[in-house]
Amino acid sequence: MPRSERPGKGKEDVAYGSIRGTVIGFIGEKMTRPIYPANVFLLVQVTGEDGKAELYYPADEDKLGRLKKSKVLGIESLQRKHPDVYPPINEAFESFTPVHIDENNNLGRFEFKDIPAGSWGYIAVAYVEDELYMHTDKMGDNGLGKNEVIYGRDILSQEGNILDNVVIPVKDVWIEKVKPAPKVKVKETDKDMDQPSHLKSMLIEDV
Repeated sequence: MPRSERPGKGKEDVAYGSIRGTVIGFIGEKMTRPIYPANVFLLVQVTGEDGKAELYYPADEDKLGRLKKSKVLGIESLQRKHPDVYPPINEAFESFTPVHIDENNNLGRFEFKDIPAGSWGYIAVAYVEDELYMHTDKMGDNGLGKNEVIYGRDILSQEGNILDNVVIPVKDVWIEKVKPAPKVKVKETDKDMDQPSHLKSMLIEDV
């Protein structure tokens, strides 16, 4: 598979690709419908010196907001702790801009283009009503049929370096609150209900 280089950044020995997917609701073991509004973004996962996974978001530490509660670190920490990973992530800063999904995108689709595909991993995350949902959660999909972290090799193994069909699962608590319409019971009071003569007499009576 040919390696695609970021325009103007050919000096880096890093390939680039795209991650596409959908934010989908689920109940039990069944998918329900695309979910919106939602904000979707990518977290960078790097293995630390202690062998544990560390999560980073390409933003300044003081702009992480609620991500800090999930122990997500910022771009400064990435530069300090992983100087080999920092350059391509920092160069592709704009590619990590969150994707907003609203009524104009009622299929719940998102796409991140020109993402550096290195040895580190990515987790697609949806922010819905103050909750974070990840493609690595139960019912999620990394585009390859598993709810595992997406690595550069996964992106580069796809045609055109485009990894599609990533699913971020969101428990559809909203559809559970919608009451179904009451069923209309039809009483067959006349064996000739389907006869034209009977229908004609009904219409005359109604008038």
